[in-house]
Amino acid sequence: MRVGNARYSYFERHPEAFLVPLALAFLFVAYLNLARVAAARAPVGGGPWLASMLLGCACGIALTAGIVLRQRGTGQPWWLIPPLVLGVGMIADKPEVWAVPYPPGVVTSPLQNALLAFCATISIGVVGMLGWFYVATIPAQRIARHASRMPNRDLHISRAEQWRASADRPIGRGEWELFAEEHPLLQHYDSSSDRAREEGIEVIMADTGVGRERAIELSGESRQAAEELKAAIERSPRQAQSRMGSRPSPLFAMERPGSVRLLLRWDDSQVTVLRGGADVAGDVALVLPIASALGAFVYDRAGTRLG
Repeated sequence: MRVGNARYSYFERHPEAFLVPLALAFLFVAYLNLARVAAARAPVGGGPWLASMLLGCACGIALTAGIVLRQRGTGQPWWLIPPLVLGVGMIADKPEVWAVPYPPGVVTSPLQNALLAFCATISIGVVGMLGWFYVATIPAQRIARHASRMPNRDLHISRAEQWRASADRPIGRGEWELFAEEHPLLQHYDSSSDRAREEGIEVIMADTGVGRERAIELSGESRQAAEELKAAIERSPRQAQSRMGSRPSPLFAMERPGSVRLLLRWDDSQVTVLRGGADVAGDVALVLPIASALGAFVYDRAGTRLG
């Protein structure tokens, strides 16, 4: 879960922007197949037509239900199977549905009729999955919209004239960590401590607008993800280094009167100050002595020099 003035994409905030057109497209495909099924009653014959239609629908429902159950149980991308199966089915029944020029070919066999009914059912099933996905992500959408409205108050300590060009006058990682270890106002941030957990809950509540109970759940999810990442690094340090470039930079905490602690982290030749509050001037006053000791300046995210 991203917090702390995280930036979310438009589609994370408004997934209906692509879900609705996608659902309409699948509904149109379902309509085309159902229309051909209805027109096939006379050519195929009443009994075979009904039996093949029911068989095709039953197979479509069984596949959709199985995919939903597997998706909920494992989290694997099983939802990709229905669109793929539908694509194969649409290629197979192209002469009956997509023939050009129109009119499409006549459906004359129960197999063709069953395939059309199967594709129609799968299409409707995909629409149902899209609706289920939208409903399931409503809480995440609210969080994303709220967090995106929050101003980004991160500060940056850099020796360069613009903090985004910190590589021109870098603060070395080793230099920073040695400095932070010896500085009396900075302490190693222990994310597993009770105080850190409580601060994390407060930050989540402020950044996402959720209640305390939901914030506790999100905090637990974030801690679990962090523990899994740590375990993965310990199991395969070389593989983790090849993917991440280097080991994660440690966090250092700095006391802030009447609020959660500021967190400082070396990041690509500069130091980022996290958890900035509404009192930007107060935060700048706290970190300015650290910046001065490093021969650096304090910037906001936009690049404005604040001290």
